[in-house]
Formats: sequence, C-alpha cells, structure tokens
Amino acid sequence: MTMTTDEASSLTTAQIAAIPVWLFQYSPRSARALQLSWNAGEDLEYPALDRHADDIRLDDIVLFWRSGRGDTAGLIGFGVASGVIEELSHPRNYQDPDGPRALRKSAEVALCCVFDEPVITRSELKQSPEFADFDLFRMPNRANAFEVAAAQWAIVRDRMEEVMGR
Repeated sequence: MTMTTDEASSLTTAQIAAIPVWLFQYSPRSARALQLSWNAGEDLEYPALDRHADDIRLDDIVLFWRSGRGDTAGLIGFGVASGVIEELSHPRNYQDPDGPRALRKSAEVALCCVFDEPVITRSELKQSPEFADFDLFRMPNRANAFEVAAAQWAIVRDRMEEVMGR
C-alpha cells in the first residue's frame, strides 16, 4: 500500500529529495486521456514501461510528461508508485489507441495531481544544465520509464512547489 496523503504531506524536503523519481512520457492523445480520467475521478493510472521495471518500487515518485516540442511538452501530473508491476493490455501504437493491443508491463500509480496543461515545460527544463544529459531530451523516442536524477528532481520539485503555491 502506498503512503497516505497525510503521510506524504508530512515528509521533509530531505526525505522527498531521497525518494527515487521516474518519468513516463505520454503522447498528446494519451496525456489527454489521463487528464479526462483524472477529471472524472479516477485515482489510479497504469503506464506501460519497457525499461526499469525491476527498479520502480513502492512509494517512488512518478512524473507524467506530455510529449511535443517547446512549450507544448511538459509535466502534466505526478503520483506515487504502488510497487506493483503487472502485464496489462495497451495499444501497440499510442497514435492509434483503438487499434491492435498487446500485453505490456505496467506500473500501478496512485495519482496525486493531473494538470490540464504542462506546468513545467520542456523549454524551461532544457535551460538548466542539470538536464543537459537527460535521456528524454537526448532520445525522446526511447521507451518508458526515464530515471530522474536527484539534481533534476530538485529543480522539478522547486518549480512544482511554485506552481502549486507551496
């Protein structure tokens, strides 16, 4: 079971900084589906992953990213991993969500917040030297999940706190 909202809100900055962070990139269409399900009251998401399936653990932080160029790409949500990895049905091609499907490893994520538009954009993060070697920016077509380094997480976390007024 993932930590509760009360437990999460009582974490210190140092504790939050030490939690592993993973980023899942979604196509604009998949990002919109995530936003719609969040707005409809869904609180779990099951992103497919091809990399790091053995590394994602209970209470790891998961960031959701909408793909695109410049300011159309960016952070659209975040959640907490349950530690459960299972095979679920996903579209073979996310540009054709109604087309053929395949079983893919999927991480169960308890959603904390999903935004209607990117709150931290690709353009913003690319200005930071800490993101110079970020896999997502160097190889945007690489399969999920992307590991977020501690220095990168600090930048994202600080920006998220600004956006959410904390």
